[in-house]
Amino acid sequence: MIFLREFGNRQIGLALLLLLALPITLGATVSCQQANAQVEEPWFAKGKELYVDQCATCHGDQGQGVEGAYENTLEGDLSLRRLKDYIVKTMPEDDPEMCVGEDAELVTRYMMKAFYTREAQMRLKPPGIAFSRLTVDQYQNAVADLMRPFLGAVWIGDNFGLKGQYFPTRSHGKDRAFERTDDLINFDFGDGTPDAEKLKDKEQFSIDWSGSLIAPDSGTYELILVTQNGVQFFFNGQSWNSSPLIDNKVTNGETEHRATVKLRAGRAYPLHIQFFKYKEDSASIAFEWVRPNRPRELVGKKHLTPQWAPPAVMLQTDFPPDDSSVGYERGTSVSQQWDRATTLAAVEVLEFVDRKYNDLTGYSDKIRKKERKDELDDSAKAAAEATRTRAFCEKFVRQAFRRDLTEAEKATFIERPFATEDLARNAMRRIVLMTLKSPQFLYVSQSPSRENANAQFSAAEKMAIGFWDSIPDKDLLNAAAAGKLDDDKTLHTQAWRMLGDARTRVKLRQFFHHWLELDRATDATKDLEAYPGFDDKILGSLAESLDLAIEEIVWSEESDFRQLLASDKMFVDDRIADFYGIDKPDNDTFEKKSFEPELRAGVLTHPYLMTGLAYHKNTSPIHRGVFVAKSLLGRSLKPPPIDVEPLDEAFDPTLTTRERVVHQTKEIACQGCHSVINPLGFSFENFDAVGRFRDTEKKQKIDASAEYETPDGEVLKFNGAKDLAKYLIENDDAHRNFIEQLFRHFAKQPLAAYGPDKIDDLLTKFQRNQFNVRQLLVDMSVVVARHELDAAKQQENENE
Repeated sequence: MIFLREFGNRQIGLALLLLLALPITLGATVSCQQANAQVEEPWFAKGKELYVDQCATCHGDQGQGVEGAYENTLEGDLSLRRLKDYIVKTMPEDDPEMCVGEDAELVTRYMMKAFYTREAQMRLKPPGIAFSRLTVDQYQNAVADLMRPFLGAVWIGDNFGLKGQYFPTRSHGKDRAFERTDDLINFDFGDGTPDAEKLKDKEQFSIDWSGSLIAPDSGTYELILVTQNGVQFFFNGQSWNSSPLIDNKVTNGETEHRATVKLRAGRAYPLHIQFFKYKEDSASIAFEWVRPNRPRELVGKKHLTPQWAPPAVMLQTDFPPDDSSVGYERGTSVSQQWDRATTLAAVEVLEFVDRKYNDLTGYSDKIRKKERKDELDDSAKAAAEATRTRAFCEKFVRQAFRRDLTEAEKATFIERPFATEDLARNAMRRIVLMTLKSPQFLYVSQSPSRENANAQFSAAEKMAIGFWDSIPDKDLLNAAAAGKLDDDKTLHTQAWRMLGDARTRVKLRQFFHHWLELDRATDATKDLEAYPGFDDKILGSLAESLDLAIEEIVWSEESDFRQLLASDKMFVDDRIADFYGIDKPDNDTFEKKSFEPELRAGVLTHPYLMTGLAYHKNTSPIHRGVFVAKSLLGRSLKPPPIDVEPLDEAFDPTLTTRERVVHQTKEIACQGCHSVINPLGFSFENFDAVGRFRDTEKKQKIDASAEYETPDGEVLKFNGAKDLAKYLIENDDAHRNFIEQLFRHFAKQPLAAYGPDKIDDLLTKFQRNQFNVRQLLVDMSVVVARHELDAAKQQENENE
């Protein structure tokens, strides 16, 4: 009730933010009107007349579609010749022979100039910076990072494994025999001990493993300890006197002990495993997990560190998914489900803050001892506690709001709670809930303030969202408060610093999963008669292999985008080596090996990608072609008017996959898209449904040749995936598409909203910098920050 009384007008804050976004909308409207005031040349006027007479009834006056007729927008990137041929053969629908010859040419040219092409659509509907709330990822990262200034964060470095302390009795903490770092926990001691010389009593011994678990993905994890002996598992800062996450101190005959938790990618969570043997016949223990979209496996060395991380906020609240209909997740919708989720999550954060109250407010053993020594009375202790708690709250709210507080905000969020509550801890509780449910925390600022200081904070906020999907850290906020982000050198220095953070690695990894559509492969199953031995273990290894390849290329000094499409090497473990016939690595980890260098083309032909873009038993040229057309080239493809099942082999068992696809898509209604899709997909036909190279299918030689027509009407010939990769490496459209998709993933806004020239500027820099992906991210961050800063300066100049 306190919250409702003091902050019940949350909708007012939302309305104000919407008003701040209004100038962007008005500006877009003016631009649209100006763009449509074009000079009509004679051919344009004649084409428009024909279009209005023969097409507008079904397609709308600007190709926007007509309800009950043809509801899809008439837009795309077919060449002039392709679009004209399509019109000649199909339009108007009731009399396709009406629009032919010169008329078809004029209508086609008019459509392309007026609304069909991407450039025309941009003139008609120039994009603006969309008003948004925090996405689910951004919210969850932000509440976790709110604790970093108070609890700290661990630097992982190159130290991996867990710290193991070995004791001669079942009791931990006494007479330690030895200490070492264990790469992973996977031990079978049999009826012996971990060290016959140092632990001689086979009847009893104990081990204490400590360190932190590094989550590679965001989502739900199942943590599994496999042992017939006694074990306790304390996780994320659980104290010794609390209930452990897994408790088998008193053995009950079970050998698998499980717990389910939701973790955030790139975060380190402290853990403690206490294991002991006492008079059992044997001793063994393994630490395993089931990661999101991965098979059960041992927790590997790279996901463990002997360093102790501070406890992290570990939200378990389920959020409704964000809208991703435009190709990337964005926070443009607000629903009751989302509002309820943020309320439950705020309560979770409050519970964490309450549990860590002394740590967060700096009440240490040293202070406690000094209070006793100084013989402070209860009133003095309460006053000191209020001072510490108030300092925490002021810093907490500033961090959550991503800027300095106004005087009115200080009165509402700090002064009033402390004035009306008897206990400082109760004031803190109110402040935490009010802050996490406020628009200042939940919504992203949209329009730079007239005050340059606020523009600095807005720039800092956008940089943090771009690199981390989170809030600015202390360094960035302080730079904004000091007005230093206006300086180009400082801006670039901050960007490069943020790029090196582990959270940026996580976000970039998520981008490549999205760009390469790797979710398709996570649950892929294959016909075991056609592909014997291909199981979820191999699939998991392939996923890890592709991640390692991307990480090595992108985070190298060169960070060369082209190598993603050109590398002829693959990271291999024993499973992959056995299945694909590659030399095995020298140890039991992944090792980079040369893999069919004359045939392979980087990630394009990686078996994991090929597996996801294929059916249970056969390849899928259509899926592979759509992937290249949309994800890599940015081609505009319409969904098929009806769902069509692929032709089964029973249709004609002698036909190859390519022949079946050609037969099924030969109709003119299909060719509008399949003239683009099929050639690109056929280039991969040498790679079967699990990504192995093959020369024949159905005893016929594979035909991987293709003729592909570009949007400019140029016809190119490919002979296999390497030719296609070479084209993508050298093609400006592929470079532009990569830049635009990367920008949308990081900024959660369309690049064109920051100015029509920004794509050309970034493309020029990208190519000049030898396609360095890391440099591109820095340049993108500067574009976003400069937009905030320059807009504020423009407002200042207009007001003067």
